[in-house]
Amino acid sequence: MSTIIKNEDSKISYDEYIKMFWVGLMDGDGNIQVNHWRNNSLQFRIIIKLSNIKSNYNMLIEIAKVIGGSVRITGGGDDVI
Repeated sequence: MSTIIKNEDSKISYDEYIKMFWVGLMDGDGNIQVNHWRNNSLQFRIIIKLSNIKSNYNMLIEIAKVIGGSVRITGGGDDVI
């Protein structure tokens, strides 16, 4: 895995960089949904919704490779989640 220089004295891996980036993205554009399912269990969904432009789509694909999850185009093609 490639290394990203954080400063002269420390380095972080690409995966760690993506995880830190994801935290900031969740803080700014994400939401967490919790639903009751048949009063037996809870469902959790973590969603980041962005405008459907190629760079946003590609960024979410890279994040999904590291964090997990899926990337879909919604809203009649207007949004990527």
